[in-house]
Amino acid sequence: MTTEEVQLIYAENIRRRRIEKGLTQEQLAEKIGMSPKYISDIETARKPGSLDTIIQIGNVLDYEMYEIFLPNSKTLSYDSKRTKQLMTTGMSPA
Repeated sequence: MTTEEVQLIYAENIRRRRIEKGLTQEQLAEKIGMSPKYISDIETARKPGSLDTIIQIGNVLDYEMYEIFLPNSKTLSYDSKRTKQLMTTGMSPA
């Protein structure tokens, strides 16, 4: 997966969740201390946004950080050995 693909995924997720929460770009921008133009640029993948900004947006939109990067078009499986180990220990498998 490329950087651009990941950026498109989280841009779409942010926009979708913001709308689900009934927030305008202006309201979201105000909550995180950014401009509405910057939120628009993130949602349209014109700008990537800093990690700090993505975390702030995720907090406002009630996202777990991993969720913001999950593609909506794929069905996720939690049956893999790695996933089970991560969920049990919270650490990366050796």
